Amino acid sequence: MAGYFDETSHEDWSLGGLAEWCAINISCDKKKLLDSMKKAIQDVNNSPISEAARLKANSMRAKLEENLREIKEKEAIRLAQIKSDETVKLAEIKSKNLQEHIVIVANFHKNIANDLTTFDRKRKESTPNKDEELTPAEV
Repeated sequence: MAGYFDETSHEDWSLGGLAEWCAINISCDKKKLLDSMKKAIQDVNNSPISEAARLKANSMRAKLEENLREIKEKEAIRLAQIKSDETVKLAEIKSKNLQEHIVIVANFHKNIANDLTTFDRKRKESTPNKDEELTPAEV
């Protein structure tokens, strides 16, 4: 990381320049890249440099920390949105499953009621009426 600060005059130091240098010379994800940039700025700030270079490094560090906060806030919002979307999808699935279960139970009860009605009707058909006379064969 010190390469950027060694290769570039402190008057030309910038977060954009450091980010570009890091992107070319370091292969890693965005968070690691930003953490590496922060460490490089701290290392340069802790080394023996001129006061003007130290002011520039402090300014870059402040801007970088602000950018990191914004990135973290955006990431937190994005993750909260994902969680919210997943919660809604889960609720929809549960609601659909509950509706399907209610329909199944209602159909089951309807079938039982139909079977009972059929059974009762057949029982009545097979049971002689008390008002009818029984033939000797039925007795």
